[in-house]
Amino acid sequence: MNLKSLNISFLIVFLIFTLGVSISMGAVPPNHKATKTPPSLKAQEILYRIMSSIDIESLKKSLAQINLHMREGSGSVRTQIKIVIHGEAAKYFYAKNIDTELKYMLDWFLAEDVKFSICDICMETFGIDMNALPEGFLKTENE
Repeated sequence: MNLKSLNISFLIVFLIFTLGVSISMGAVPPNHKATKTPPSLKAQEILYRIMSSIDIESLKKSLAQINLHMREGSGSVRTQIKIVIHGEAAKYFYAKNIDTELKYMLDWFLAEDVKFSICDICMETFGIDMNALPEGFLKTENE
């Protein structure tokens, strides 16, 4: 065996080894049919419930957590989000005297096509009129 054929054999073994390591490490995707036809993904629907909040700051923190979850993203899937307010947290959403920071957060969510509502039991219990809420709130059917 001469030196030239030994170099070629070594080169072929090295290339096969490098390709195998690259595939196993994810640098080169394997040629599977599953990677060529990704499954069709449906829109995700997420319902957040904000229960009785003792103070407005805890309510804002809850909304900030929802914001972070939204920004984390869901890839190519469009997420449809609905936020339902329950209990005494509803009092912070009266349009007449809504906190400016809360109003800013609400406007941002509405611009992102997030649906807001207050549960109908809460509205009945606390005597909340839909007209007293900021624009964009939807009537809820006992969710």
